[in-house]
Amino acid sequence: MMANLIDKQTGMPGKRLVTCCSSFRDKLLCFLSVSCQGQGETGNGYKNRNCWVHLLAGLLILAFFLTLVLSRNAASSFFYPLVLLCFWAVARTGARPRLERWEVAGLTIVAAWFGLAVLSHVYNDFPGNGLMMIGERYSKLIYAIPVFLYFRQFPLNIRFLWLVAVLLSVETGIISLLERWNDEIFLYPGRASGNVHPITFALIAACGACMAITLADYRNIRHRVLTTIALLLALLAIILSGSRGIWVALPVLGYVILWLRYRKAAIKPLLYFTLAILVAGAVSYQNPYVKMRVDSALSNVESYLASTDVSDSVRYSSMGGRLEMWRAAVAMISSHPWLGVGPDGFREQSRQLVDSGEWSGKLLEHMFPHNIYLTAWTTTGFLGLMAMLAFFSGCLIVYGNAIRQIPGQGSQIASAGLLITILYMIGGLSDDNMAQKLALTVFVLMQSLLLGHLSYFRRCERENR
Repeated sequence: MMANLIDKQTGMPGKRLVTCCSSFRDKLLCFLSVSCQGQGETGNGYKNRNCWVHLLAGLLILAFFLTLVLSRNAASSFFYPLVLLCFWAVARTGARPRLERWEVAGLTIVAAWFGLAVLSHVYNDFPGNGLMMIGERYSKLIYAIPVFLYFRQFPLNIRFLWLVAVLLSVETGIISLLERWNDEIFLYPGRASGNVHPITFALIAACGACMAITLADYRNIRHRVLTTIALLLALLAIILSGSRGIWVALPVLGYVILWLRYRKAAIKPLLYFTLAILVAGAVSYQNPYVKMRVDSALSNVESYLASTDVSDSVRYSSMGGRLEMWRAAVAMISSHPWLGVGPDGFREQSRQLVDSGEWSGKLLEHMFPHNIYLTAWTTTGFLGLMAMLAFFSGCLIVYGNAIRQIPGQGSQIASAGLLITILYMIGGLSDDNMAQKLALTVFVLMQSLLLGHLSYFRRCERENR
């Protein structure tokens, strides 16, 4: 049945999906889904009376992403209903596609990652608010499983996902312009942020841009124009956010996009892009705000390395504080290498280090050491770090293989997933995007969405052979 849903040559929905929509409801459902046909039984076994569930799921996805930078609580209020809806829909569905080997491996890694957080908390005698940390952060790894299982069986239309990404990118760009005009509108004066932290704001803008670029249908002039506008506004939001960790990720993402475009070694595009990066970097550095952010980072590092007094102000600066937290994380790792200090143990251990007089009070201002790799090793030990790296590596392998093996929309979905995974891996070098509640929620939702859709297209491709 699924073989009739996807055209072999283009990887696009087949004619049955284009001609089936007559009423407004059916047209809306066809726009949201590659599987809903409006009459009787759909191609993947989803009955017409349940298509409203799919419509609601799509609207929850839209509402989640459009409220991300406006209100943390609003975004979460859409995430949890989506999880419950997906769980209910999957539980009441009869026949479900069998999990493939890579899916079983991924679910096992997620379960192990969550289990290690619980084990670390118990092993360290329940330090701090570890249970709350597990409930608000690590549990989202588990909450994302029903979302993945739902969308691997009932995928959304790629046009809808692209539109959501475009709207998100445009929204972040408009907010950054508003804050440039009046920096008292939102929470963080002086940096584009919306109502979230500037680093999270830049991360969200970059995620939107990655999805907009990869999911666009470039044969359609409207897609090309809107994607270009979305990309420019997202880049503006990233620059005005002052988030240096995301700035560092941009050239790497650009090279990955270049590889996605040409696949084979192409010297001229590579040279042109490298030259464009150098020119863009030189031009951007002339901007007073960008220059200030870059110079302050270099000055902070230089001053920190020369500092000998824990009370020096440089140890409370942006980069100096990070170096101080990284030094503390290494000390904690050396004493708790295998299971870490617990999900909320960093703050508990930081108090002891500050009391010893060898670390500054900067440690007490943060819950994690501003590096996802050090955070994973510090809080859940070497085993927790390996679980996180296994998940990242698995995503890179699955997406990379899909890009080479699956044509059309399946390759587009895999390209989006590859870029977002790399973005979080690089952005996490200087921030805790895998420990912050909102940034982690965005990651798990995007991965469950994209991996679920990729699973669907892999089955379609296999049945089309």
